[in-house]
Amino acid sequence: MGWLAPGEPPPALVRLQGALDAALTAEGFPLEERAFQAHVTVLRNLRQPAPQQEFPALATALEFVLAAARREDTGPRYEILERFPAR
Repeated sequence: MGWLAPGEPPPALVRLQGALDAALTAEGFPLEERAFQAHVTVLRNLRQPAPQQEFPALATALEFVLAAARREDTGPRYEILERFPAR
């Protein structure tokens, strides 16, 4: 898998992730044990690991989305469930 991630996640995203964890915990959902890693997946099914490199920021996020992924015969399909502005 190849993905892009910020060196330091934006504070608004960290707050959103914390609020999501709190809401899920309050409803009795188990949380992911791995630490949160903000990222964008850009490649899947790589034959070998992608090299780790640093790139300058190319864009600023205007919003974040909560998306559900479903596997289909043609590949993953994503449905946006909710949008959140980047403040």
